[in-house]
Amino acid sequence: MRKSFFIGPVNKNSQPRGGDEFKNRILLEILKSCVEDIGLIDTARISGRLKLLFLLILEKTGQIEQLIISASSVSSYKFLRFLNEKTKKRTTYFVIGGALPEIINKNNFHPSVYHNLKATVVEGAFLQEKLSGYGVTSTVLPNFKHKKHNILKQINSSGHLKLVFVSRITETKGVFTILDAIQKISKDTITCTFFGPCDLDMKEVISNNAFAHYGGYLDFYSNPEESYSNLAEYDAMIFPTKWHGEGFPGIFLDAFMVGLPVICSDWNMNAEVIQDGYNGLVLKENNAECLAEAIIKIDTDRKLLNKLSKNSQASFDQYDFETAKVRIKEILG
Repeated sequence: MRKSFFIGPVNKNSQPRGGDEFKNRILLEILKSCVEDIGLIDTARISGRLKLLFLLILEKTGQIEQLIISASSVSSYKFLRFLNEKTKKRTTYFVIGGALPEIINKNNFHPSVYHNLKATVVEGAFLQEKLSGYGVTSTVLPNFKHKKHNILKQINSSGHLKLVFVSRITETKGVFTILDAIQKISKDTITCTFFGPCDLDMKEVISNNAFAHYGGYLDFYSNPEESYSNLAEYDAMIFPTKWHGEGFPGIFLDAFMVGLPVICSDWNMNAEVIQDGYNGLVLKENNAECLAEAIIKIDTDRKLLNKLSKNSQASFDQYDFETAKVRIKEILG
């Protein structure tokens, strides 16, 4: 009997270390419900990477029913190169992040590696269009999550605007842009709390800003109730990222779940998810001046903030786990 395999970083039985591991756990949950006898090759672990070598041997014997890959663009390319054409036609590739076209170009990868796959699945039209320029046909499946929290967001009438950033706390994620923006505003009633992995140097930079605070880590996977309740205490999420690998940020869905509008950069797929003036604000330029203007806009117009908040919460439905489950079953056939 031929067997199906899911290949990707899951880091099973440990805390997810990033959006890829978090998403793959949810994806694997769906796959187990619709694919008979599916095995896991967890590339987050050394043992999983060693199993890939065995899989390449097994693949030559025709004992593989189908492969489902959700891993980094570079490692996936190297693996796909070794597959024979029959196996490729039974392989579905879920692209992680938004950098695949750049990686193909930078590394002189051969786009033909992706041409005969059963399906190449991307998170947005931005990436789909970029890949089409290399002759790679893809289908769009936006990011998705379980709905773990349900509140009715109320308008903030306290006069204090509480902003939040949730991601890796690095320069490329826009942290310095945020710090500069709130410093320019210099208003005690406008503050930003940062949640996420953070080194000591960055913690010191945050602590030196009178309007910023480091809040630690929100564990949406193991402790969703407390984490989402904490997130719901804020008024808006700030995300002026410029990270080259940004795809469909999962933290947008966390914001939608608790009704936080998102102020973000017009970067990669951001503007596909955050509709300017509907569920957030998209910066015309990704700098501290434009960010400060956007923050002041929602601070001085609480009716706008309330409208954005309600629309943010309504936006989650199209990215819900059950919606994605139906779509994935269609893709896998």
